[in-house]
Amino acid sequence: MQLENLPTSASELTSLPAMSWMRFAKDLYAERIDQIYIFSDLERMKSEAEELRQLHAASITESEDTFSAKTNKERFDG
Repeated sequence: MQLENLPTSASELTSLPAMSWMRFAKDLYAERIDQIYIFSDLERMKSEAEELRQLHAASITESEDTFSAKTNKERFDG
């Protein structure tokens, strides 16, 4: 989409048409996209980041437990 004048207010930005993911992927691959604006909710992003941190911490603890439960012989013999 070509714009003659860039949006200068939040209402102008949010009134721009959205693009489907398929169209976005095709245009991105074809190098037809020069700029991307991403609008997001800060509180939602913080919540999702915290959830990812917790999942990552749990997976690290689980893999450490599995590793420490093996003997040296099990680790090297497969």
